[in-house]
Amino acid sequence: MHAVGTRQGATEHSLAGVEALAEQLHLPVEQVTRAYLRVLARLESEARIKNFVSLIALGVVRTRLRDSETTRN
Repeated sequence: MHAVGTRQGATEHSLAGVEALAEQLHLPVEQVTRAYLRVLARLESEARIKNFVSLIALGVVRTRLRDSETTRN
């Protein structure tokens, strides 16, 4: 498999993760997507090894959004 196919598969997997996270946190998909893309861009610019950046980004977003919901309630 070539890099484009791999990247596309990772993108589809990330989209599913963003949607699942939005549902889990009871937040709009658009809000979670914006947060995810910001974190992903930062991590990709800093990462030397990029294999798991999307997975790490989802974890960071989950923690940040969950914590921000906790402080609002």
